[in-house]
Amino acid sequence: MTDNKPVPVSERGLVLTSLEEMQRFAKLVLASNMTPKHYTQGNPAQQIANVCVAIQYGLELGFTPMQSLQGVAVINGKPTVYGDSMLALCYASGLIESFVEKFEGKGEDTIAICTVARKGVAEPITRRFGIKNAKLAGLWGKAGPWKQYPDRMLQMRARGFALRDAFADYLRGVISAEEAQDYP
Repeated sequence: MTDNKPVPVSERGLVLTSLEEMQRFAKLVLASNMTPKHYTQGNPAQQIANVCVAIQYGLELGFTPMQSLQGVAVINGKPTVYGDSMLALCYASGLIESFVEKFEGKGEDTIAICTVARKGVAEPITRRFGIKNAKLAGLWGKAGPWKQYPDRMLQMRARGFALRDAFADYLRGVISAEEAQDYP
């Protein structure tokens, strides 16, 4: 394959139709300043492999190559999807009838609540995750996002649980990056 062979383009960006095209694209990504750090680990061959595997994983979920690189995070060797990307995948299915996130309670009784109604399913799915849950799991006050953005972390945990339960067929077992970051 020559390096100047054109790659097809659609309204959603490049259409990578072979492993060679994906590897060429991976080299371009790695040469840019837009490569997430977790893809730049290892030697150059490993870096290309990291990018290609992330792109393929994202494609299988329904992402474009660039969405894959920004939305897929590899944590402890397991591909995951950021909470906002997880929601985007579910919206892209066209099956979200309604989606509501809110907080209830004050102080130690604060709870993030996510309710998602799926078209064709009689009952909406509601999942909650509060400060008491976070404390029980050893997350509350933990260095990093739990200390810097506690409300956002509560929200992402409730969201991840609700979306995974309502859209298991679309998410194919993927968990949120925010949840995976908390695993030992």
